[in-house]
Amino acid sequence: MRSIAVNKIVLFGDSQTEQSSSQAGGFNLAPALQHEYWSKLQVITHGYGGYNTEHGRHIINAILQAETPAPTQTNRPRCSKIKLLVIFFGTNDAADPKHNTLSQCVPIDRYKENLSYMVEVAKGHGVEAVVLVGPAPVNELAPEAPPDRDTERARQYSDAAAQVAGKFGKRNNVTFIDLWQAFMDSTGWKEGQPIPGQKTRIAGGECAGAVQSSYPSRALATSRALAGLLASDGVHFTANGYQIWYDVLRQTIREQWPALRSENLKTIFPHIFDVDANDLPASLWQHLED
Repeated sequence: MRSIAVNKIVLFGDSQTEQSSSQAGGFNLAPALQHEYWSKLQVITHGYGGYNTEHGRHIINAILQAETPAPTQTNRPRCSKIKLLVIFFGTNDAADPKHNTLSQCVPIDRYKENLSYMVEVAKGHGVEAVVLVGPAPVNELAPEAPPDRDTERARQYSDAAAQVAGKFGKRNNVTFIDLWQAFMDSTGWKEGQPIPGQKTRIAGGECAGAVQSSYPSRALATSRALAGLLASDGVHFTANGYQIWYDVLRQTIREQWPALRSENLKTIFPHIFDVDANDLPASLWQHLED
């Protein structure tokens, strides 16, 4: 009996990945990505709300084994491959330990170790390309913004993820997506300006970290539309936020790995225009080698 192998893009991360399949708000990443790769690659989401890189390092082996089963007598040599693994942790790792009650915070050095470990595991499983995604900014002025999240810590962890990706580099087919900067770019923000959505803090003494009313910052957050990218909790993405992630991911794939462009991939089975109705058995399997 003939068999096929459906290769995959795997999205692995926390609630940002978990919610990337929901279409309640309209657009979302995973359905858009699946549409981009219709009949060519399967898009699989492994997102687990509240998880950080400590959780991720303990489950990545099992996930990759499940998505790339070993050859058997029936499927040899047609086994699915993970063409691209997108690892997106950091939103919870960057939680402020002074306010977080769920022990989600991971020290930044350990965060880097965990990401490095996951990349090494992925390469050991034959994953062809890996994208590390850094955490997006936080809208600290959102009405339901949690006290344990702030945009500057998110930026620091994003920079750490970039360092890990840089350590592996193009020679290992590992790259980085800077969502923090991508979200800020969409607001028109420039370095040196007040950061959209960031509360003003009093420096020094026991008042360090205290919050002042900051009308310019609040006005900037509104006028620059950061609130349109992040939900009322200031952390999770709206449809517009997922649109940014999708656009940057698609552009990264097209620039870094042209062979993974959708137009450069064959469909699993041939297009209807290429099917010979007079010889279905041969034409339907024309893409596959014996």
